[in-house]
Amino acid sequence: MSAARASEQHPIRSAELHVFQGLGAASGRYVARFHPYDTYPVLFTGPSAEAVEAKAEAFRSDAIARHEAAFTARAQARQSRLAKKEATNG
Repeated sequence: MSAARASEQHPIRSAELHVFQGLGAASGRYVARFHPYDTYPVLFTGPSAEAVEAKAEAFRSDAIARHEAAFTARAQARQSRLAKKEATNG
């Protein structure tokens, strides 16, 4: 896939998913987060690693389905504006 095409996809597609196992009082609980944490400040909790991973992947799929078309349109419009600006400025 070209770099230009990849930049038109929603960034959550490439976000890493980190899964943590609770210790002490949180023993037996799991938490999943997308990285970078500041970009995706959402926690998914559950009784197993598989459960939190499933919740996170469902969230990712929903975000892509709901927002990727608008994200792609904005990225393409930005590339078009930059190309016009470059052509005008030589």
